Amino acid sequence: MQRDYDKEPVIIKDINTFFDFLPAFVCMIISYIAYFLTDNPSTSLHRNVFIIMPFLALPYIRPFVKCKREIIITKNTINYLNNGEVLESIDLNKPFKIYKSFSVVHHKSQKPHEVIQILWLFLLPATILQYFINFILKLFYYIFTLKLKHYKVMDSVMLLQDEKIINILSIEKYHELEKYFKDNHNINIKELKIYFHKYGYIYEKL
Repeated sequence: MQRDYDKEPVIIKDINTFFDFLPAFVCMIISYIAYFLTDNPSTSLHRNVFIIMPFLALPYIRPFVKCKREIIITKNTINYLNNGEVLESIDLNKPFKIYKSFSVVHHKSQKPHEVIQILWLFLLPATILQYFINFILKLFYYIFTLKLKHYKVMDSVMLLQDEKIINILSIEKYHELEKYFKDNHNINIKELKIYFHKYGYIYEKL
């Protein structure tokens, strides 16, 4: 019997915010350690870094610590929820684009500024660095939490519709997600084109 996704939707806990949280948190800890271990922490450089680092890191830490994110997938709708409130909704009855990716950008409020989109080529080294950091973080996540079980480089499914973006990082439910798209929309997610976003997506505006 085919699954009724309206009565029994696929529910996926979103962990993309973790991969924004971790680098920011590590940078903050390192700055604190450097401050307390330096011979003269009262110097302007160390003092200023100590003071401003929490303000720079907080926008990346807060969404992971305070927000419960999940993606609910029904037969023709994919909803991205924050603490029970729908932030993003994609109607699969209407035209949409779908890709595979390992990006951690997860919804439209992170869309790069127009200037960044124009000048992104000049930021190509930073773009490569960002993808490398994402790759390393995800690799360690798979090693320490899943012992490399279910590991895939392109472990996300990215959907775009108008200005909407939903990034589904499935991990344990990858095969369930694969079956959903195959059965309901005749899409093989293993054969999707790869989605590369330009460097410069910002933290959430929520």
